[in-house]
Amino acid sequence: MATPLDFGVIAYFKPFIVFLLAFAVAFAILKKAKIFGDNRAINTIISFCFALLAVISGKFIDFVSVATPWIAIFLTFLLLLFAVFMFFGLKEEETWLHIGKWTVIVVIGLILVLSLIKVYETKLSPYGNQTTGKSPTSETFRTILNPGVLGALFILIVAALAIRLISGKD
Repeated sequence: MATPLDFGVIAYFKPFIVFLLAFAVAFAILKKAKIFGDNRAINTIISFCFALLAVISGKFIDFVSVATPWIAIFLTFLLLLFAVFMFFGLKEEETWLHIGKWTVIVVIGLILVLSLIKVYETKLSPYGNQTTGKSPTSETFRTILNPGVLGALFILIVAALAIRLISGKD
């Protein structure tokens, strides 16, 4: 039955979308880093080859499928956070001082690492093919959500904020 919210068709376009994304990212990195100079043809050929290899690898498509929504959600949250700060009269540079560029880099890096873990957890699982209900994801969540770990994390965050406020550095 066809419905307006049927996104099953997008699965057929996933390799093409991953190809375009890999090509664009590789081209942007090569152009910005100027590894091969300003030669646009060489950058295009290398980006095309990288994107083709990315599409051939099935795990890379899975990685992009897992990471892209989370990065999009984070960037949307960041955009709304900027809008709130600018609504209160701060300039863009001052907003970056409050949020911190390293915070954005760390969060995106964390999303990428967690996406890699999600994609490769079946190959790296110490549990093998057991049907006991244990998986690396469930055990990781069980460890992180342990009250002792959450309490220690809360104390570390409070201590870090206290040190930052006491030192007077913004």
